[in-house]
Amino acid sequence: MTEFLHRYGIVLIVATGVAVPVVVGLFHHLYFIFLPQRAIKKRSDGDPERLRRYLERVLATPSLLGSGVKIVAHTGLVGIYLRSGRHTEAVAHCRAILTALVGSRNRDRYGALEADTRRRLADCLEALGENDEAEEQRRRAQEGLRLAPADSLRHITKGTLLEREHRYEEAYREHLKALELTPASNVLIRVECMMHLVTAAFNAGRPTDCLRWAEEAIALGATGRLFVSAHIMAAVACSNLGRLEESEQHYRKAYDALASAKKTPEMAATLGGLADCLRRRGKLVEANEICIQAAAMDPKGRRMSLAVQSHVLRAWGRYDEALAIRAGYKDAGQLVIPHHERRIVAVQSLDTARIEAECGRADAAWSHVQEALAVLRDVAKLGLVCEAVCCWVLAVRGLADESQRFSSEVAARLNHFERDPSTCRGVLHDLGMAACACGDHHAGIDCWTRYLGLSPDPVHQPTAFYQRGECHRQLGQVTEARNDYRAAVATNLDTHHARLAQQRLDRFALL
Repeated sequence: MTEFLHRYGIVLIVATGVAVPVVVGLFHHLYFIFLPQRAIKKRSDGDPERLRRYLERVLATPSLLGSGVKIVAHTGLVGIYLRSGRHTEAVAHCRAILTALVGSRNRDRYGALEADTRRRLADCLEALGENDEAEEQRRRAQEGLRLAPADSLRHITKGTLLEREHRYEEAYREHLKALELTPASNVLIRVECMMHLVTAAFNAGRPTDCLRWAEEAIALGATGRLFVSAHIMAAVACSNLGRLEESEQHYRKAYDALASAKKTPEMAATLGGLADCLRRRGKLVEANEICIQAAAMDPKGRRMSLAVQSHVLRAWGRYDEALAIRAGYKDAGQLVIPHHERRIVAVQSLDTARIEAECGRADAAWSHVQEALAVLRDVAKLGLVCEAVCCWVLAVRGLADESQRFSSEVAARLNHFERDPSTCRGVLHDLGMAACACGDHHAGIDCWTRYLGLSPDPVHQPTAFYQRGECHRQLGQVTEARNDYRAAVATNLDTHHARLAQQRLDRFALL
């Protein structure tokens, strides 16, 4: 936002509108605009506490031109306080910006800045439990955008507001417009636009575009926090596309950058991402060791490692331990923006439901699915995943007819996500488990065959081969069953389903 302020000559936007001596104007521009802007660009990632003290000193300095010239300092402090979860302080600075803008004679010219400030204010108010006012601020932000000039900040703000409504395709188009309106010379804002595109593309189920923009942001010269975020999102996109070795390299580059900056909580979280990459490749022991290392590194960064360790334990068939690990997830360092926190907790509820369903605990599984649906029902991609898990849980509850009917509806909608192989694999996995639980073995064979055709992560292949083998066995197709069991064992992975497949082969050998 500070680049935006500079680009539009915000130095005198909320001045009284009368002429001022040139010397005074130049001094105010230097002291209240140029130097704070340069400090924010230089220190916001490396030394935020030092930057905070400096910006507070700037605000404490009297101004002959009123409070409007202090908007840059207020904006920098909003970012610092919001990222650190100090929402009350962030609210105060948001309100100071709005007060200055509302009193400006040129208010309409800065509608995008006002809307973006109201958006941030809404996030802070929601975190403080003031939900009604938060919604009012979002409404006023939307209204303000209608009158704002068609500049990059307007489209970034509109895109971000659309993301809050789970309208990711529309958000993607807004962020693309913002990038198109940003001059090639303004590298910082172009990188910021690209990172917005990264997030919107991923949430819209477009991992190829997500990876493309992340790599472009890195190539353009992303630094600090944006550099790390670009590598992490590139890692996530590569993982989604089955390019696990590339994913691992991106995680390692992000970790090295954080280590150089001595950001321990972020290092721990990134180690968790690296562990997940290793888990997907079937390196379960190594992944588990890294999870333990990450959890011990910093309590604030252990959330990802807890989730990954739970997945590892599940792959080993140690379900009760996996659930015990998950029980501590919500308390392991919450995100500062409630919208994101609700979403990530809901996704974890889905994974918990899967473990409970695999254990045959239908009631517990159903409860967790409902928790996830309450948040994700209207999110196109994750809503479909929720419904697939519902199909499985319904089958475990003994409601085979309802599960099969619901499975048909979910499968029909899966074609909309052809560009998102990870979502397709996840849905087919859950539908395959539902079919097996219903005793619909022909449908199970179809699901697992389609699943395997999408090149699932190595760690999940024993499960697919074993489950398809079980369907063949139930249908009396002994040769096909043996072949699937052998394929599960041939992965050479020590997973629960690989061991079950070996037990089936041992029994066949006794016949």
